[in-house]
Amino acid sequence: MQAGYEKNTRALANIGKNFALFEPVHGSASDIAGKQMANPCSMILSSKMMLEYFSEKSGGKEWIEAAEAIEEAFINNLKPGATTPDLGGRAKTLEVGEAIARIILEV
Repeated sequence: MQAGYEKNTRALANIGKNFALFEPVHGSASDIAGKQMANPCSMILSSKMMLEYFSEKSGGKEWIEAAEAIEEAFINNLKPGATTPDLGGRAKTLEVGEAIARIILEV
């Protein structure tokens, strides 16, 4: 299973019978290490996919509601352009993560 909206925002799920692994899909980005330029969106979307998986496994409504809140916050954060340089913005890694977190808390 894969999810993603733009380049550098893809997440991947490897789902087996008893276990699942969720991860961001991107390269090592060693050229930007320590510069607060890495895009956190694929990691955030990996978390969303994990919550959807928990919802499917448990039937719990709270898991899917949390996943939907993450997705809504992710999309709403893209609209004002608070993105990292790879998506045309000027925000730092931490700023993007904090902006998405703030939106989630408002939902």
